Amino acid sequence: MGALDRHSASHVPSISPGARADRIPTLGRLARPRRPIVQSARWPQRLRDLLALSMILVASCSSTEPAGSAIEAVVTPKWKVVQGADFDRDSLGDVLWNDPAGNSMAVWLLDGSGVRERGPVIPGPAGEGWVAVTAADFDADGMADVLWFNASTHEATVWLMEGTRVKARGPSLPAPGPSYAAVTAGDADGDGMADVVWHNAMSGGVILWSMDGTALRAAGADVAGASGQGWTFVTAADFDRDGLNDLVLMSTTTQELSVWLLDGLRLGSKGPPIPPPPGEGWTVTNAADFDADGLNDVLWSNGTTGEMTAWLMDGVHLRAAGPVLAGPPGPGWAAITAIDTDLDGMADVVWCDTESDQMEVWKMSAGSLRARGPVTAGPGGP
Repeated sequence: MGALDRHSASHVPSISPGARADRIPTLGRLARPRRPIVQSARWPQRLRDLLALSMILVASCSSTEPAGSAIEAVVTPKWKVVQGADFDRDSLGDVLWNDPAGNSMAVWLLDGSGVRERGPVIPGPAGEGWVAVTAADFDADGMADVLWFNASTHEATVWLMEGTRVKARGPSLPAPGPSYAAVTAGDADGDGMADVVWHNAMSGGVILWSMDGTALRAAGADVAGASGQGWTFVTAADFDRDGLNDLVLMSTTTQELSVWLLDGLRLGSKGPPIPPPPGEGWTVTNAADFDADGLNDVLWSNGTTGEMTAWLMDGVHLRAAGPVLAGPPGPGWAAITAIDTDLDGMADVVWCDTESDQMEVWKMSAGSLRARGPVTAGPGGP
């Protein structure tokens, strides 16, 4: 299985929460939400990123302005935690960082709640507009690799990694269409190599690409309108213990959660919409196995209160909602990703302060906090 099998899940490009919706010419063509989309600034970075990327793609299809102008308006020059994944084949979760404005990435190897090795800052693909979307194992070597996407040129590329360094840079691959974004990756066909999930924010269409390392092997059918407007793809993870990654979606209007089971490159059964935790500001940010039962669970983060909660899942259904936990002190913190960092079989939570480029790892036990790690400055810090 790929790096997103049990304890990791995809992440998305980091885009500034301060982006104004009125900078996007075609915002009015999106589905009308129950609450204005501009209120997304209250959400954690993950959902703001997804919504902003969707608006960029919609704008790029009909705007008369240069495509790069939208990205210039929303990207902020800060480092963000993108994804937790095993980059050095030691079965411990590590962290992928990305600075979209600086077009750079870095991999940090973790040891429990501490950092064992800070990898070098690595320049991204040539040109502007590239963001590191997620980390997953694309060549079945047991080490996570990096998926990049460019919303300006509508291209994706896979970089094969060897620990903290790049082993091979794949070719740029054109998107299935101008409105499609590479939103996540995971092994959908059981060959041990991660595949790419493309989503059309305008039509709701979904296309799965079966990958052979950095190359496209086969493209699945375009399922037009599969998600419907207002839904974003959050992550990929195995929810039914069949060895195939499934998809986690969230509604940007109701904040409901839904899990879709995949059958290879085809969409299988869709789980029912699940209401979010009580109160406003909650978003799904990741999926990982929090209770060591072999089924992935869901991580929620609240951008208003700075809280988190882990929900234990039974396939597409909620089995138990974990306690709501207050995050690290201070504004800007969000529970971004989750992965096992101490070999107890249960996912731990990686927090990121999107205002000061810091991170903190929490050791978890079935959704409850066991121990907090130290606050660590990101690649841009001292």
